[in-house]
Amino acid sequence: MNNEEKIYDLLEKIYIELQDTKKELKNFKDETSSRFNKIDTKFDETNTKIDNNHKEINAKVDINHAEVLNELQEIKEQIHELDTKNAANHIATNTRLDKVSDDLDFLTHKEFQTEKEIFKLKKKIAK
Repeated sequence: MNNEEKIYDLLEKIYIELQDTKKELKNFKDETSSRFNKIDTKFDETNTKIDNNHKEINAKVDINHAEVLNELQEIKEQIHELDTKNAANHIATNTRLDKVSDDLDFLTHKEFQTEKEIFKLKKKIAK
């Protein structure tokens, strides 16, 4: 085997090695691409789930907010109704107290007149 044949033989081996390395790199690239695609798919699915959860949570928050506002409005209406009743009861109580006060004034006046009459009668009897 002469030198040229040896060189040719070596070049052929190098070429085969390069082809094998090239295949390995291509396989590695394909495998890596496949893995990244799977990761991207899972990431997209996760983002979709998160978006759906956000929408669901926001919808529930909106519903709860509306319910709280409705209940708050009902409470305000009930308080207003109670205030109205309380004011009416206040007026009625004050009216009754005024009448009781007038009656007491009258009774006090009558008692005074009665005692005055008793005094006059005692005075007449004593004479």
